[in-house]
Amino acid sequence: MELNNLPELIAIVSSPLVAVLVTLWLNKKHQVRQDRLDIFKTLMMTRENNANMDYVKSVNSIDVVFYDRSKVREAWRNLYDAYHMSPPDLHKVQNSHTKLLEVMANELGYKDQITWEHITSSYSPKWLNNARENEAKAKELHLRLLETTLQQQVKAKDELQS
Repeated sequence: MELNNLPELIAIVSSPLVAVLVTLWLNKKHQVRQDRLDIFKTLMMTRENNANMDYVKSVNSIDVVFYDRSKVREAWRNLYDAYHMSPPDLHKVQNSHTKLLEVMANELGYKDQITWEHITSSYSPKWLNNARENEAKAKELHLRLLETTLQQQVKAKDELQS
């Protein structure tokens, strides 16, 4: 082997390795972006009613998936703090939630395409709101019935023991 063929040999041997490393790096970068988009989409989809596990899982993933995005993590921390105020300030919670979505949209490259106005205007059909209210009322009535039944059973037991 001649010395002038050495650069060609190095190129032949290293090219596949470099290609694999670049592919792995691009795949990781794509996966991180996809994870961030998934969280953002879930938070956007649940912004009208965030009392579900998809919302909870998404906000609990923010610190991991947005580990290198300090603005997003700060907005999440502000929302977290708003949730834990006593007594709760629903206006502050709503503003913090909207701000989190706005910061996430900016970090994902949607700065002028998804604005505060888009984030604050969500669709929730009247029938769904009515169904939620009826379900909450039914649960409350069921709980009252159980409590009343339990009280009557305790009272009857006490009377038998007396």
